[in-house]
Amino acid sequence: MESTEDNTILALKDNGTLWGWGANSSRVLGITPQNFVTHPMQVGTATDWKAIVGGGGHVIAMKTNNSLWGWGAWSHGQNGNGGVNNFYWIPKQIGADTNCKSIAAGYTTSYAIKNNGSLWGFGQNDKGQMATATGQDVLVPTQIGTDTDWESVQAGEDFAVALKTNGTVYLWGGENANGQLANGIVGTLGGPTYPNVTALTLPGCSMGTEDFATSLWSVINPVHEHLQFNYVPLTNAQTEIFDPLGRSMGTYSMLPSGGSIDIPAQTWPNGLYMLVLKQNGKVVQMQKVVKE
Repeated sequence: MESTEDNTILALKDNGTLWGWGANSSRVLGITPQNFVTHPMQVGTATDWKAIVGGGGHVIAMKTNNSLWGWGAWSHGQNGNGGVNNFYWIPKQIGADTNCKSIAAGYTTSYAIKNNGSLWGFGQNDKGQMATATGQDVLVPTQIGTDTDWESVQAGEDFAVALKTNGTVYLWGGENANGQLANGIVGTLGGPTYPNVTALTLPGCSMGTEDFATSLWSVINPVHEHLQFNYVPLTNAQTEIFDPLGRSMGTYSMLPSGGSIDIPAQTWPNGLYMLVLKQNGKVVQMQKVVKE
């Protein structure tokens, strides 16, 4: 089951049929001109749908033959068929390939990973959503980089995050207004720097599971008189602490052999603090702690 930002619900049945209800302003329910549907109705007649994802007002889907399909809003080419400012109110195949294994949709963007591990994107690109600095929308599926070891991809409103087969997470695009790029800084990856991709080395990462990453440290939380944590062996690693206002309180070096750190916290005001673990200058893990 999936939903779009336009209050539409879409669901796949076990028999491969696709059903939807709710808002239809972007014509994602396969009918026109009706603006809403108050009960589940079948979208088209196909019985070989495999996966669906909803964007702001568009839908990206895969069939059992691993072909890629799109329909709904078309304002930035997010349906991948080479045009803008049109509604495709029935599912339309994107290209002729039948080698798609993973799909994702942002508000006005779409992404797909092929069976060969390559990553592709199309749609709005004003904030680097396609990992380029052109600022121009991408109207047909276009490969992002040249790597062929991508495992899965997800999309936010104006950014994307993808997992590689080695457990490394990559993030790109967006203004980073709420720290969603996980680089330890807020609001810095828009403008001229947005082509840069942020990589998080998270050993054992598996998106979609509760066991997101193998922890590199063990932090006692909440904090009372001391902030204490143990950490695994890491080379060239430091922990930086940020107070509730986002100000740095200092950086603490970590031993390559592993160890523990004990920081007096008696004078800290109560509140939420952030620990940022960096290795070779890159953020690899973060941990929120509460001072009581």
